[in-house]
Amino acid sequence: MARSGKSFKLSRDKDHQRALFRNLISALIINERIKTTEAKAKALKSLVDRVVNKAKKDDQRTREQLTNYLTSTKAVDKLYDDIAKRFPNRLSGFTRNVRIGARRGDNSMIILVEWVVMAPKSEPKKPVAGKITPKQTKESKPKPKKKAEKKKKDE
Repeated sequence: MARSGKSFKLSRDKDHQRALFRNLISALIINERIKTTEAKAKALKSLVDRVVNKAKKDDQRTREQLTNYLTSTKAVDKLYDDIAKRFPNRLSGFTRNVRIGARRGDNSMIILVEWVVMAPKSEPKKPVAGKITPKQTKESKPKPKKKAEKKKKDE
């Protein structure tokens, strides 16, 4: 007897599952990392692989499909412009699941889901010579004397 494939129900009906995973994938794309439960993270891994592989095709049909699937156009744009280009030779395994610890309320395992290849960090801006930064303006002001010091000087 043939058995159906592995599926994650997560105690939800079909529409709720679809909405949950659409929101999780969109949040992962926009924020680069998300915290969720272990069961949701395991279910999310294969769905993210499918979404990224579709984005790597980069044609009009797949862009329309992903625009309809994901919750925001910002997520679709970032997926095509940034994330799909990070994985040119990889077919699967785009995300990493890192155990953080147990949640305090119900003791369920919380997982950090993040991309295997992170975005390059931008360098912090260096202050330009001649311009006054907020830190410099605070330092240049004289500090007010404390009341105890004033009383000692008066005596």
